Amino acid sequence: MEFRDLALNYFCYLNKEFNFNQPQYENDVFTESLTYMKKTVAIRISYSLREAGVEVEIIRLIKNKLPPYPILKSDPNQKYYMNLDTILQDKSPNLVFSKPSINEYLKNPFVLKEVLSKYAQALKEYCPDFLSLE
Repeated sequence: MEFRDLALNYFCYLNKEFNFNQPQYENDVFTESLTYMKKTVAIRISYSLREAGVEVEIIRLIKNKLPPYPILKSDPNQKYYMNLDTILQDKSPNLVFSKPSINEYLKNPFVLKEVLSKYAQALKEYCPDFLSLE
């Protein structure tokens, strides 16, 4: 199973329980992502072998649209993007996810499955306030 199928499986509760729209799938040479949206919030799950592996972002929408992605930390759009890892550090400092290396993702197909499963559980358990926004 590849990223898209695994992510759709683990994050399907976003549609069923929290009324997010069907996700938009995007991919380029190095990165794949699924973005679930509703009126004021989006959840983006991405997988990149060039960057950090798996990332989950919670994004505040502007007029029902994704704000431009911030390139620099000083970018004013930075305030609309929150990384799930950062939120988990604040909400549950004892919950630490180890970040597999690129080699671990490539050598062991179960690593991606395990990481997506953990992020899906953590998002649901620790961020219901964001998921329940309309």
